[in-house]
Amino acid sequence: LGVFACEACEAMRWICNYEGELLTEDEVATRRLRGPCDYVFETCDSGLCIDGEHSGHWSCRINHDAPWSCNCFVILAMTATRPVVRIHTKRSVAPGEELTIDYGDSYWRHLGKTPVLSTTDRDVVRDWLQSELDSWSLKAGIITNVSGTDKASEQGARQR
Repeated sequence: LGVFACEACEAMRWICNYEGELLTEDEVATRRLRGPCDYVFETCDSGLCIDGEHSGHWSCRINHDAPWSCNCFVILAMTATRPVVRIHTKRSVAPGEELTIDYGDSYWRHLGKTPVLSTTDRDVVRDWLQSELDSWSLKAGIITNVSGTDKASEQGARQR
């Protein structure tokens, strides 16, 4: 299984939000006692996860690739009502090319494996996020930037 581009996609294009049931970490831990939870994404809201296993949405079929070779990345954001996991292309993607993401450290830790980190990927995403943060804050509510500072709080502090 996998997800493949139906058309050419430019770099940094939004592909979709990862869809699924919003669960607490305790609920995920209980499910893991019954069996593997291979479709769980941790969100930017500590304590909440999105389980895509029974969502029926194709986002849970996007396969993993190494951080330095995957062609998509995720942005953990917060809307006014819930956390979201946004999937974007890192580079141009050709029609028919499989879309892949790095599943992240926590996925591999739950499997008992050591994750591989890429500072290059983090730098690309950080630079792009910094340039897009202001417009996204207006569209999606509060978004935390890569330095951990809440942009809306920063602006509110400056206006006081």
